[in-house]
Amino acid sequence: MISRDVEQVLDILSNSYRREILRLLTIRDRYAFELSKDLNISQRAVSKHLLFLKEMDLVTSEKRKSLKGPAREYFMLNQSVVVSLTIAPNLFLTTVRPLDESKAHPEITPSLRLSAPNEVDTVFNAIVQGLELVPQIKDGLDLLQAQQSKLLRGYQGIQSHISEYLKSEGYESREIRLILRLIENEGSLSEQDITGIFGNVSSISDTITSLKDKGLITDEYRDQNGNSMYHIVFTSV
Repeated sequence: MISRDVEQVLDILSNSYRREILRLLTIRDRYAFELSKDLNISQRAVSKHLLFLKEMDLVTSEKRKSLKGPAREYFMLNQSVVVSLTIAPNLFLTTVRPLDESKAHPEITPSLRLSAPNEVDTVFNAIVQGLELVPQIKDGLDLLQAQQSKLLRGYQGIQSHISEYLKSEGYESREIRLILRLIENEGSLSEQDITGIFGNVSSISDTITSLKDKGLITDEYRDQNGNSMYHIVFTSV
């Protein structure tokens, strides 16, 4: 994900009421008045938060008939996402990615055979399933975290190596920062991406010009929205 998506998600999660709305919606769909009672805030405030979450495409809604009056607008999660934030020396990494349930990795995750609710004969059987499967899931998560830590250490090392080398060659801090972000984004950044990182393109125009003069980057093509795309000039090594 590009940086502005991360900023939006961090903005969403910075508000305790929005976090609680999302938590409640992970349990079941709810309507605004119900959420206002759960959160002990006005329905107007809840509606404002729900509108923001809908604009961010995390929540959607639909009208449903009610036995106690007019139809109600129920709110529900629109997508599942994984948010990751890593802070370490020479490493500041934020990512937002969809939780894709269709892609399995059998070499690192257990085979889970969870019965449908109507196939569970007793409460005891349901609990037994939990006792059998939850430890497997936790073991899989521990394995994933160990692998993630290993990869992050590698990420941290290459960031540090490139940064120290560029410093030794006399590159300025903003030049190094831009080069590292280009590498992080597979060699390309749009004007919008740069605005999300540095505030705006004009604020680092001197940095861009310097790197273009050094033959490291170019902006010779544009994306589908007409924004300049800055990318690293690849040469044989």
